[in-house]
Amino acid sequence: MAGDCWTGLSIAEESGLVLAARVGKHTDDFIEELVNSTEGKTDC
Repeated sequence: MAGDCWTGLSIAEESGLVLAARVGKHTDDFIEELVNSTEGKTDC
């Protein structure tokens, strides 16, 4: 489908630093990739 593109950002709460970003269709895999690429970059 045309126009079905999302940008996902994982942002550190205190500093505002972008920890991870993904562009793609809004699917469970999209969210999982964003979470997996964020893990280990913060204390939480």
